[in-house]
Amino acid sequence: MEDTENSQRLVDSQQGREGSSRRGCGCLSFWDGSNAPYFKYFDEEEASQFRRYANCLLMQWIFNILCNVGNFALALSITLHPRCLNGRFSWSTVHTSINLVVLCISLMLGIVGIQRGSPSKLFQSCAGHLLLGAYELLLFARDLCIVSFSTEKDQLYIYFRGGEFHRDLFTGVCATAGISCLISLLNAYKLRRLSNILHKALPEDRLYASA
Repeated sequence: MEDTENSQRLVDSQQGREGSSRRGCGCLSFWDGSNAPYFKYFDEEEASQFRRYANCLLMQWIFNILCNVGNFALALSITLHPRCLNGRFSWSTVHTSINLVVLCISLMLGIVGIQRGSPSKLFQSCAGHLLLGAYELLLFARDLCIVSFSTEKDQLYIYFRGGEFHRDLFTGVCATAGISCLISLLNAYKLRRLSNILHKALPEDRLYASA
């Protein structure tokens, strides 16, 4: 009797693990397009490359979102802090909010491109990430110059008149912009590779249909 109960528990446990594994695989397949109709046009190597780039892109997008949200939060803290800018407006908040908008649009285009198998949407997402990366590079260079070379005689030194804490906040804005710039450029590279794989594999009529 005990052997029967133990066997039943073992079977139930195995079924539970298999069910969890299927759910995990199903979520992953939904993301990387493995269940999408266009996957039938891929050979084994192209399918493997597409999955690898798509899954890597997902992780990079998560890090990119975290960096941009942190960048915006730090810039907003500088603007709202009563002693940091003495009530003056900081354009860093505007710049970082623009970055968030561009990132969201690029993300949506990339997700639609992967789910529908649309090279044009992936290319548009790639262009958006390149634009975002270039803009963040300019902001990073500007902030780095302020942190490194500004003196008490400079007008921009107002960012640091509140002490070391405010300097640390501005340094955080600079650092997150630099990291996000690098990730955005990597995203653009991955999206371009995905677009090339689709463009190479899909028949011409399917390319026009997915545009």
